[in-house]
Amino acid sequence: MTRTEPEGRVRVAAAGRITLAPVFVVGGWQAATAPSALSEAAAGAGLQVPRSLVQANATVMIVGGLLLGIGWRPRPTALVLAACLAPSTLVAHNFWKHTGQDRRQQTLLFFKDLAMVGGLLLIASDRPPARQRCGAPGFGT
Repeated sequence: MTRTEPEGRVRVAAAGRITLAPVFVVGGWQAATAPSALSEAAAGAGLQVPRSLVQANATVMIVGGLLLGIGWRPRPTALVLAACLAPSTLVAHNFWKHTGQDRRQQTLLFFKDLAMVGGLLLIASDRPPARQRCGAPGFGT
């Protein structure tokens, strides 16, 4: 391995985290500023989700998105975000209960969220280069 290979890998991983993070910050902010709309949507799906739970989830999304973006403890941060996003996706984008154009739209949104969960799981499973794990001077040395 060349010495530049881990630096390139680290840059690509950082770019991935930075481009994934805003969706959580923006989505969390929107949920935090209009929690009753999400509570009503959940009620429409047959769930009684208190406003406080919507606000807690929004806070997790905002903080998690910021932490993911700056790269602070990305593995556990990604796991927490995935754990919050997966059930939200099932409630918010239950395409199987819709028909026509609404079903197509909800199906697309469901699979976009599912793709984000997949990206978060990849981040959670990623291991930093050896020099970052144990302070070794070079990758694999």
